[in-house]
Amino acid sequence: MTAADTTDGTVIEILDRIDRGWQSRSPVPVSELIAPLQDSFDFDYLSEVLAADSEWRWRLAGFNAEPSSEPGVYSEADRNPHFVEDYLEQFPKLRGEVSCVLKLIESEFLARSRWCNPPMIAEFVDRFDQIDEVDQHLVKVLDEHAPIWVARDSRAVSSSQSHQFTVKTPLIVGRCTKEERNGKWLTNDFRRLIVADNDEPGVSREHVRITRVAIDRVVIANVSSQSMLGVNGVDVLPGSAQQLLLPTTLDVGPSRLRLSVW
Repeated sequence: MTAADTTDGTVIEILDRIDRGWQSRSPVPVSELIAPLQDSFDFDYLSEVLAADSEWRWRLAGFNAEPSSEPGVYSEADRNPHFVEDYLEQFPKLRGEVSCVLKLIESEFLARSRWCNPPMIAEFVDRFDQIDEVDQHLVKVLDEHAPIWVARDSRAVSSSQSHQFTVKTPLIVGRCTKEERNGKWLTNDFRRLIVADNDEPGVSREHVRITRVAIDRVVIANVSSQSMLGVNGVDVLPGSAQQLLLPTTLDVGPSRLRLSVW
């Protein structure tokens, strides 16, 4: 067994200890948790442990636990969530490790999205403006852990055909090009959704751009130069954009798209 194998096993044991500690309402202090890693200190392992601790703290914050004097119940300190900056202050050497900071950002972002008031991606861009890829990273995180589902059906009253699938963002919606086969719906690694054939009137090749800004919010932009877009039953002019809560409904030419998040 190599030293790396030994460390991997140690981290697994620490992560299991984190879970058991929070589940039994007796969380283990971070300083005690990372003690076994001191001899083979690794930033990736450290950030993994801190991310697990962060997730539990935000999960508990979302449950709005009340103070209690009963033994074995979370203390006031345990009930306080930790921001990424709290861990970076405790372990300042992590600040220069971009991949580790991103792991902590991801953990806080997902935990707050699931159990608290969902944060905006822009908040983390502002907080960590020294890291260029924060917004792209969090969009990928959402696409992986909470993808947008699209239900597509015809706006024709006589049609009962409906299709559901997940997409990646940013997503462009429009009609196919001359080079694309009519009826081929998802292209470009699920980032382009074709909803009309090449000769469909009223649908531009690039008609709608959908961009995620939070787990439950998107920006819908009508990028067509001349065609209207229906958003929740209201016409949106070319060149207009608006931020919307999911689920939401788009009418693009003959297609109705219902967007939701799992």
